[in-house]
Amino acid sequence: RSMTVQSIKLGVVVVREFGEFVDANLDPLCDTLLNLGCLEQNIIIKEVPSLMDVALCGDFFARYTDVDGVIVVAPYESLVGVPPIMYGVMQLQLQWSMVVSVGGVERANDFIDMVLLQNEMAGESRMLDEEPDQEFIS
Repeated sequence: RSMTVQSIKLGVVVVREFGEFVDANLDPLCDTLLNLGCLEQNIIIKEVPSLMDVALCGDFFARYTDVDGVIVVAPYESLVGVPPIMYGVMQLQLQWSMVVSVGGVERANDFIDMVLLQNEMAGESRMLDEEPDQEFIS
């Protein structure tokens, strides 16, 4: 079964430490996701105090929810500048085969494209009759 934009479930991690960035991006991001076809009830927003809490919140989404991906509402440059945080984000992507995007409203289209692509690739791996590694499927 192929995924549609309407079926995408996503987590949004709001980083309070970047208040001005969040104020300028959160509502436009959600509006854009809705305009692209995401359903409001499929958008779960969690707020964390600082950048250091991003990986933990992303891990929560991966382990305890059925989201297809996570958008971290924070300036991309802020994460790139902190290698341990980027490593944590990358580990979430690889361990859970889950899209994690960082930025603001400008990331909405790419995020949707990547979630759909990831779902397509997962479907292709099943068509190749390979057993997916169940331990790492979100």
